[in-house]
Amino acid sequence: MTGEQQAIVASSQHGDRTGYEGSRKAVLVVDDVRQSRTLLLDTLDQLGFDVSGASNGAECLECVRAAKPDLIIMDHAGAHAFISKPIEQEELLAMVGRLMRLTWTCRDIQPQPAGQAEPGDADLVYPPWEEMVALRRLARMGNMRSLCERSAYLKGLDARYAPFAARLARLAERYQSKAIVTLIERDSGPRGDR
Repeated sequence: MTGEQQAIVASSQHGDRTGYEGSRKAVLVVDDVRQSRTLLLDTLDQLGFDVSGASNGAECLECVRAAKPDLIIMDHAGAHAFISKPIEQEELLAMVGRLMRLTWTCRDIQPQPAGQAEPGDADLVYPPWEEMVALRRLARMGNMRSLCERSAYLKGLDARYAPFAARLARLAERYQSKAIVTLIERDSGPRGDR
């Protein structure tokens, strides 16, 4: 499998994948861009894969000898499958499932009960400008783990930010990077504290 992992965009049309059935599979991710490699490693690790990473061909060969992975994901041509940028997480995982003949386990996304709808954008209280700058940087990097941590920090910073932080955490847990960028960029207009 091949493809550059600069941007992974999630979609949750089949519910949230929680793992797969059967024995644990080993996956090697080879990418010279550390952030891309880390994002893929985090995604696959959370799904129960035994992951390892390499930044170049020499490291890849060492890892193959040592770990004997079931699948190698890399950004070089001449592989069994190819995904172009930006990578859709659903497409990537579907291809991983096909190549490894996996049966995914999923958590169904339950609709919000009536009366418990998420607050509208007009009801959200956005954090201060400095926090939004940090969130934009993390979102552009695709660092979902840090976005989850930052959302917990925002809840403790001020109770007024709790609905915004909760929405941010939900999106990050589902790897919905486009939705996260949209949420954060909605607050890009001029404000008095900028």
